Amino acid sequence: MFKTVVGLGDSVAFGIGDNGDNFSGPGWLGRSAHALRVPRQLNLSFPGARSKDLARVQIPAAECLRPDLALISIGGNDMLRSRFDPPTFAGDIRESINRLRRVGTKVFLIEIPDPRRSTVYPSIVGKAFHQRASTINSALRWAAGEEGATVIDLWSVDSIYERDFWHVDRIHPSPRGYQFLTDRTIELLGGRPCAGIPSISAKQPNRWWWLLANASPWVLKRSFDLFPGLAILIAKGLCGGRSSKNSLVAPPSGLEPETLRLTVECSAN
Repeated sequence: MFKTVVGLGDSVAFGIGDNGDNFSGPGWLGRSAHALRVPRQLNLSFPGARSKDLARVQIPAAECLRPDLALISIGGNDMLRSRFDPPTFAGDIRESINRLRRVGTKVFLIEIPDPRRSTVYPSIVGKAFHQRASTINSALRWAAGEEGATVIDLWSVDSIYERDFWHVDRIHPSPRGYQFLTDRTIELLGGRPCAGIPSISAKQPNRWWWLLANASPWVLKRSFDLFPGLAILIAKGLCGGRSSKNSLVAPPSGLEPETLRLTVECSAN
């Protein structure tokens, strides 16, 4: 029986999106703790966290707690940074898992879904995000494999791309999405999903009003960092239809080069 479970990482671990017009849900951590009947849960995550925040800020606090189970969502904010460096990211994740495993913690991470399927972007932008998300997932899987953690596959699960799996921002899960994460966690622990948190209809706000009131300030705040890097990725995708690969990074020690290579496929499609 688990006695302590912690949530680590970014706004998905924090639980943003698990809400409706008249309720606020407990997120992946709270739903999992409820299903596992864990007496103590602590959420050390915070919105906007990147791999360096996980490794340098959250993990030291988690080590003191010696949790039985850690649920980690990380990578989404790293993906949006122009200075994203895959080897550094992979190293942060491996270090974080290693330190948790040394205090006896079972570690679960979640992949980033394919941005081209979860969110509506112009084709060229979606392709750039698709490539970067794939690189992040490769890093997560590599670090987990090296240190004995479990990665929950989201990329290839068709059902999660249904509209009601997502909050109105199309970045965070909806209550149904969080329940899916909980059910997969229980299954991978060898249990059987239960009824979990009582189902409450999550009425979504008007999408365009929400985007105007919330998404626009978010984009403006990050534009000076995100757009230059995004422009570089897009430019590399417009190389005249030739088939080529541009390795932008060197892999960390012990990692096969093809695993973390951030490439740009320049092809007719």
